[in-house]
Amino acid sequence: MDRKSSNHQKRRPKGRGRRSKKSSFSRYHLASRNTSIVVEFTLPPVLLNSGTTGTIASSSIGNSISQISEYSSLTAIFSEVKLVAMRLLFTPKTQNLSSTLQDTMSIGSRLDYNSTTTAPTPTGVQFVNQLSDSKRIGTYGVKPYVWTMQVPAHLEYTPLNADCPILPVDYAGSPGNVLIYATNLSTSSVNYFSVSQTLIYVLKRRV
Repeated sequence: MDRKSSNHQKRRPKGRGRRSKKSSFSRYHLASRNTSIVVEFTLPPVLLNSGTTGTIASSSIGNSISQISEYSSLTAIFSEVKLVAMRLLFTPKTQNLSSTLQDTMSIGSRLDYNSTTTAPTPTGVQFVNQLSDSKRIGTYGVKPYVWTMQVPAHLEYTPLNADCPILPVDYAGSPGNVLIYATNLSTSSVNYFSVSQTLIYVLKRRV
């Protein structure tokens, strides 16, 4: 069964990433297996802008299910959760701006942080390039790019309301923060990318 609903919740990330004011939708596919279901949500996009230093530096994209607009309804039905997959769709926004400075942007993740304990904001490309799932893309691209986080296989369940504990763990719940860094960009707060996040979880029903 496929169900779509509007997702109006916005996060206020740190760094240069910002949620768009435009509402998007979340969707989830219910594949019932005993007391568990697999759900998929797509969040409103984050805008990656350069700042006065010509830099994009973000560590604010996390994986907690609490950022889903249907979260309150889900807590009434389900008791436990674990992350299955997470991917980001980067849509370039500067292909028609000939005067905009361009370079490469590094993307990676750290599992020892989560949505509750945001990872330190990266201070250079080496901060991100050393991560095991890091990728580099050009800010000058014209086609959307999909980056997929390396989610550990066989994560353990956590309570739905504690999937990102204050003391992060990399073996349960919804671990991980995305780190993004680029420099040598335009210094006039140019919007370089719109970033859409898709999250897939397994939920356990209350019994």
